[in-house]
Amino acid sequence: MSNNNEILKKYVLDIQADTRHSLEAFEMQYEHDIVQHDTEVEELMDDIITIFETHSDRLARLSKSLGNETTVFTKEAISVASENVLARHDKLRPQPASKMLRDNCATLAFTSGSYEMLHTLALAVGNSAVADYAQKHFQDLVPFEMRIRKIIPRIILRELKKGGLDVQENAEQQVVQHTHKTWSFAIAGSGG
Repeated sequence: MSNNNEILKKYVLDIQADTRHSLEAFEMQYEHDIVQHDTEVEELMDDIITIFETHSDRLARLSKSLGNETTVFTKEAISVASENVLARHDKLRPQPASKMLRDNCATLAFTSGSYEMLHTLALAVGNSAVADYAQKHFQDLVPFEMRIRKIIPRIILRELKKGGLDVQENAEQQVVQHTHKTWSFAIAGSGG
């Protein structure tokens, strides 16, 4: 049983490090003009930062309850976080809003996948408290991925227009409808 706890401690510590590094990246992005000049993107980023702050606090408490020192991150956990999160953000290179949102969607998908793994591990070793944490955090993140996917088409059209291109105005609505149809088909096809 103590081996099970050690495995959980490591997974929680890794996710805790990833969450903190993602939060730092999101906070840096929030200051960019591309966020500050679009109310919808600004609100989205503010909400993402808030949920990552909440998750970071919860993970620190969970980590401590499992016996981890919450103020000390292992070299391995820091390395995993740096490779997985900050590398994807490419040190927040200047980029269009659409690419920033795409990268954020990838970060959210990565983090959601990490919570699914932790949820599976916790259930497999019989720790329902950790499983509940992981499931709750997963449920918190999925709506943000969906919000980003709804915003990206509008942002791309705006960027194309700004670049002087003629665009089909109905493209945004078509993409949103196609995405919704795909999600609905995927859910129905999976039996869920």
